[in-house]
Amino acid sequence: MCVSALATIPFAAAARRALPQLHPTAAATSSSSLASRPAALRKANDSIGPSGIGCTSARADLTSPSLFHSGARARQQQSRPPRAPAPRREYFYHIDIHGYLYLHDTVPKNFVTSFKDLRFLDFFFSRLQLNDSGRHPEYKYLSPCGPEFNYVQSEDAPIVFTDLRQAGNGSHTLTWAGNLTVPFDPASLHVSARTGRLFHPAPPSHPLFPPWALTAQQQQHEGVPPLGLIRSALVQAALVDGLAEGEDGRSWVWGGVTYPITQCDI
Repeated sequence: MCVSALATIPFAAAARRALPQLHPTAAATSSSSLASRPAALRKANDSIGPSGIGCTSARADLTSPSLFHSGARARQQQSRPPRAPAPRREYFYHIDIHGYLYLHDTVPKNFVTSFKDLRFLDFFFSRLQLNDSGRHPEYKYLSPCGPEFNYVQSEDAPIVFTDLRQAGNGSHTLTWAGNLTVPFDPASLHVSARTGRLFHPAPPSHPLFPPWALTAQQQQHEGVPPLGLIRSALVQAALVDGLAEGEDGRSWVWGGVTYPITQCDI
């Protein structure tokens, strides 16, 4: 066949004529083996185009769980093990008789090295409670904050009143922490016979006893309520004159009125 004649025959027809003819037995074997394949595979083969990529439906059939081993399917269905809880972080603090808060290992402990941010102090002290965690029993108090446990030791009462402010109508408030306050009750002062320190009832929201009055026996014997310490600088600045007018430390004068002072013998 000359070149000019070949050019007039369509390329596809020429290609088919050039291919060797398949023997009938081989053709039958090929057809039977294709028929024995899973339907999903036949569908995938039928749908594979010139680029070798099957259609979406065929890919979905090939990834069906029914085509995989049952053990693999079971492993896929197993849930992931639960995540272990985050470890609890623990910190240790100290409160001195002036109401200053420090990290326990701070040296030296004085106003300069204490925490002074009022918002932080309010946040920390507003969460203060007895340490009932079962850990570090030498730290009597605890200020939890999310995953953090802040263990607290106090030199005396954990609540220390640092200022006395006039609130209007002749009433006053005692300040503690940063800017937290409690109404001042001049008829409810207590004095320690052992240390001579002056105390005022603790805020109702934080009924915390000083360390020396934590046992039920001590509280019952002495009738000691939850108390906050009035720091010595405040006593000297605002209360000392009234105390001097009292009788043997068992009473004091405030606003021209004499009030008793309850003595704690612990």
